[in-house]
Amino acid sequence: MERRRREDDGLKDNDATSSNSTLLPALIDGKRNLASWNFIRGIGIGQFGSVVVVQQKEMTPPEAALETREDQTTKEVSSRAFAMKCIGKMKVIAEDAVHRTVQELRVLSRIDHPFVIKLESAFQDESNLYLITELCEGGNLEALLANHHSVGVATVRFLMGQLLLALEHVHGMGVVHMDVNPGNCLLDSKGNLRLADFNASRILPSKGVATSKQSSPVGTPGYMPPEVLTAQMGYSVSPDFWCMGVCIYRLLHGQHSWPFPFKDHQGALLSPQKMLESVEKIRIPPIDKRLPQEAAEIIQELLVFEWTERLGSRKKGVAEIKAHSFFEHIDWGKLRTRDIAPGFVPPADALYSEAADKITITKWAVEQFNMAEENKAPLTDQQQALFRDWQYSRSSVKPAEQTLLDQFMAMNPQKIKELIGKCPKETIEMLVDQIKELKRQWLDENCKVSLARLANHDLKMENAMLEDRMSGLTQELHIANMTIMNLKKSLIETSDMAAQEGRNVLNPLKPILRQKTINSGAASKDEKKSHS
Repeated sequence: MERRRREDDGLKDNDATSSNSTLLPALIDGKRNLASWNFIRGIGIGQFGSVVVVQQKEMTPPEAALETREDQTTKEVSSRAFAMKCIGKMKVIAEDAVHRTVQELRVLSRIDHPFVIKLESAFQDESNLYLITELCEGGNLEALLANHHSVGVATVRFLMGQLLLALEHVHGMGVVHMDVNPGNCLLDSKGNLRLADFNASRILPSKGVATSKQSSPVGTPGYMPPEVLTAQMGYSVSPDFWCMGVCIYRLLHGQHSWPFPFKDHQGALLSPQKMLESVEKIRIPPIDKRLPQEAAEIIQELLVFEWTERLGSRKKGVAEIKAHSFFEHIDWGKLRTRDIAPGFVPPADALYSEAADKITITKWAVEQFNMAEENKAPLTDQQQALFRDWQYSRSSVKPAEQTLLDQFMAMNPQKIKELIGKCPKETIEMLVDQIKELKRQWLDENCKVSLARLANHDLKMENAMLEDRMSGLTQELHIANMTIMNLKKSLIETSDMAAQEGRNVLNPLKPILRQKTINSGAASKDEKKSHS
């Protein structure tokens, strides 16, 4: 009670004087932070923290005075709900997951695609990292499986088509997702797919293939391909196509159906080696004979053991998957522009679960209470520096300077026709579309270069850390050798000193034997004298 009274007094003091305020203001230097969001309800919990639904608060008059131009552009979305992922810094450091956690932000901040989750902002405080993305109110495909057991072929074709377009774009950026599974495939309120959770992703080097081994297999058990289980090198985007094959299999066969076993009879996870052996032994998973032939064929071709022979990983790449009979009736252009109506529309409450809400909010409250009340050791400056790049705001990303090409594309076809002569309107529209596509490709290439530079920087940092470790180990080895030499020298000196004093450490009987020899020699001399 006394502590609560002191806290209440402190709050009153904070209200009276802003200079001593310990509460975060809604705006600091015009940037959003935790205090500018209202918590609506919980969605779920993950390895490093919680995911909650949030909504931006309305700004007070003093905060409105600090409002920047970027803030004004976001007013129209202030009433929308978003998903906030809270990630504990200490947990990330303890799990040695700093690199892949920061890399997720890097990837999401550079990818813009209708079927990839859209990043809104990212910020941090002393204890946590916060990632705010668009809210997908349709839940995910794992929940869809749980509620419907299995999904119809037409719906699977539609959703996997959108997933394929997302993977095509992500791979084109030089990124491999590495953890494609129904839980990471979200649905918006209309039933369109969003690929999320790039925490396990890899940025491929310039050669486009993995050139370093993972310390341990990454991904979700049951979805990891053979090349990941064996930590092979040389593969590129093949793991994502294997995962896509497992997704299609489970969506068509049911929630509890798996192409390859990854647990024992007691439900415990198998080791990576045992998982690999089960895949190698079965090779072709059992497929329901009631499925269409094209569905069975695409599953078999995506779940090929040798990644070089896998559909999507051969010479024709993703185009070979698009041309597969399973996607024969898909209009890829209309699918990308979302002009094809989804076959399944999630219910309004698909995302919300009372149990998940209670668990999430409870975990969130406990974590916040622990950080505030248990006086945990704060992170050092060196540890905080690991997260220095954790900052992003979509509203603060400045558009490129408008060029003549931009002005040309901004003009309506009629105006362009008047300027360049008597060209048909259809021709002008086609030209504009082609120029827009070229610009999109150019922006994608710029993003690839940016991601490659980041990957190169990370490799240099890792090499520097390895060199420091090698230097430290070399120094320790040198010290150990010097210690051994000193001990050896000391042992020799001790042995010499013992010998000089007439004692032999190695053979304590030697002085006694020597004395007997002397005595026997003296006795023999006496006998000779007596005889003489």
